Amino acid sequence: MPVEAGNFGDAFLTHVLADPEAPMIAREGAILTRGAFMARAAALARVFHEDGIARGDAVALTCADQERGAEAMLALWSLGAAPVFFDIRQTAAEMRASASIVGATRLYTDFKRLVREPDARLLPQPPDNPPRDVLSFDGIDDLPSVYLSSSGTTGAAKFRTRTHREFLGVLDATFALLGDIHALHGLTQGSLSFNAVVSHWLRTLTYGSQLISLPLFHTLEDLDNALSQPNLRSVSLAPVLIRDLLQHHAARDVASVGPAYPQLLRFSTVGGPIAPEDLQKAHRLLSPAACNTYSMSHAGAVALITGAEAAERPGSVGRPLEGVEVWIEGPDGARLPTGTIGSITVQMHWLDGKIIRPGDLGKLDAGGYLYVVGRAGQLACRNSVTVNLSEIESDVLGLNGVRDCMAFAVPDSRDGGDRIALAVESGLALADLTRAIRNAVSTLKHPDIMWVTASLPRNASGKISLKDLMALSAQEERCFGKF
Repeated sequence: MPVEAGNFGDAFLTHVLADPEAPMIAREGAILTRGAFMARAAALARVFHEDGIARGDAVALTCADQERGAEAMLALWSLGAAPVFFDIRQTAAEMRASASIVGATRLYTDFKRLVREPDARLLPQPPDNPPRDVLSFDGIDDLPSVYLSSSGTTGAAKFRTRTHREFLGVLDATFALLGDIHALHGLTQGSLSFNAVVSHWLRTLTYGSQLISLPLFHTLEDLDNALSQPNLRSVSLAPVLIRDLLQHHAARDVASVGPAYPQLLRFSTVGGPIAPEDLQKAHRLLSPAACNTYSMSHAGAVALITGAEAAERPGSVGRPLEGVEVWIEGPDGARLPTGTIGSITVQMHWLDGKIIRPGDLGKLDAGGYLYVVGRAGQLACRNSVTVNLSEIESDVLGLNGVRDCMAFAVPDSRDGGDRIALAVESGLALADLTRAIRNAVSTLKHPDIMWVTASLPRNASGKISLKDLMALSAQEERCFGKF
């Protein structure tokens, strides 16, 4: 279903004019129609215009409410401006530093704590019955659309934008690669500062699909109820949330009642790899559509493997998608033979032909399936012995009662090598988990220091925050203790 419009605003306007009363967003039992969404965005556009937001501006948004952030994005487009989204968990200093990169001089937020910061303004609450105004998006096709962030692991810039015209073309091609899923009724949860969440909203605005929106802070029961909605067809979740759902449905009698979410046509991971055994369990317990997508910032999906395939090729992230070439390089840049571990290298022929080296280590098998075995930075050198930190994580995740974990290296001032730190998200007592690790994990991979907590710090994508853990490890007496 190619998009004929030249910008995201006009694409959405087409759907509004076709059926303004069509349901668009479902949240906590309430339905927001296309026309109501447009009207709320138009009210915000008047606020931005009065504040002097003009064509070509970059504007920072920090929103706990996804709908309000998406309405603000639409409003900014009508003025020829583009948003950059930050997470409410970021510090004010981090936001200011990031805003300066894209030239954003103003921050709007629905989070009252941030209004105390210089140049921060509170987004007004949406009016109860705003006039059914329709915004215009003339002349913005070749202006920046939205600034997306990157962790920097692929060598990409911290922030990058595409024009509306370019981004619409990429969106069309991406969804075609992934099985033409753009018009499916979807679900979104998390922060708009996470690129995958922004993509959900762009899909909804562009293709007229419906969206179930969960609050930023929600319970496992909220998620399970949303996933059980009979008209839901597509969802992407962080591996840790899939792991929670597996625990929630662990006793499910699939033979008698079937999987938990049989109506889904796509049930994918996002924001990091999933353990092979978890993917297989998800395929059996949660949805036959369970799959794992291996993707990169600013490049998109690289490979995909279904739950059924994962049983035959445990550990693989799948075969590269059409238009994507993957090979393995050695330290000298030479291509390595099948089965040899080296640096994963990707060329997105369907996008721009650029060669990307994400920093992941992996191998290809004879069938062309890709295996990711760790990151170049996930190696620690302790007592002159190299330890693969991803293997520690895999072993610990296999223990009962562990929700998530991260192993990382910290400098050892005594010999210039590394110490291995392990942070574990679990309700288990420290002594019990220590005992379990000593029994199940080889001595070579035992951590030097460990922290066990019910909730580890996370970033906008739901991944464990290495930056925060590194800072906490420097205060060893506060969290981390000797193993």
